[in-house]
Amino acid sequence: MTGGSARGVVARGLASVSAADRAEFLRLFEVARGRMWLVAAAVTGDRTEADDVVQDAAMIGLAKFSTFSPGTSFEAWMGQITRNVALNATRKRKRIGSMLTETGTVPEPSATVRPTSDGQSDLDGNTGVNIGALTEALAGLDDVPRSCLLLRVVGGLPYQAIAAILQIPESTAMSHVFRSRGYLRRRLADSTVQPKAAVSVQVTSAVKSPDETGVQR
Repeated sequence: MTGGSARGVVARGLASVSAADRAEFLRLFEVARGRMWLVAAAVTGDRTEADDVVQDAAMIGLAKFSTFSPGTSFEAWMGQITRNVALNATRKRKRIGSMLTETGTVPEPSATVRPTSDGQSDLDGNTGVNIGALTEALAGLDDVPRSCLLLRVVGGLPYQAIAAILQIPESTAMSHVFRSRGYLRRRLADSTVQPKAAVSVQVTSAVKSPDETGVQR
């Protein structure tokens, strides 16, 4: 399906959404929005692109809301849509980057997921963390382990919900979080002040879920 035809399908879907379904979707999406942004940010590694992905995913989700089964997990259903949109956006960005490289045009560096000043970051109470190193360490993870870690540590989701969103076994989600924590602990070892023996990495300062991402009412 081409981009144009895909947009046409979404447009037709939006036109057919009833007022009641739209209100219900907005209610559910408002609750899940922050975690959908974490999924998008984990896949794209780009805050601005994550905003766009969530907005596009919301439009697609609203257009397809008739396929959602009441009583099932909206976050899992919406998370799969968001992840697919994020993966497509990442592939598109890579294709464009490849084309620009072939033509000798160097693109401007993208705005990666940067730390913000309103979060907390510590290693078992140790606040001597190099946030720049933390951001770089997060970027070194593949998108699925990074998604698991962010959804668990920042989003506070249980492993069952993470597994449903990412369509992986629950044991795999647990393994990704465990291994990702260990990876970050090793990467941050040289960036902490007197690190403690038992380190639990908190990454909320390295990401920020924007307050204004969502569906226009």
